Amino acid sequence: MVLIADNCETDVLAMRSVFQGAGFTQPLQFAQDGEDAIAYLRGDGDYHNLLILGSCAF
Repeated sequence: MVLIADNCETDVLAMRSVFQGAGFTQPLQFAQDGEDAIAYLRGDGDYHNLLILGSCAF
């Protein structure tokens, strides 16, 4: 999963297009700004029911 903080809808659409065009298959999550991104990562506010599961393989 990639978390991108950007408050410009045009930039968000461009980023989605770039990732899709590159064949990126991981989910993209967009936050309005840095504070929203931190809330997402902490599971605060609108994200209080968020469960982040992850794995890392080397």
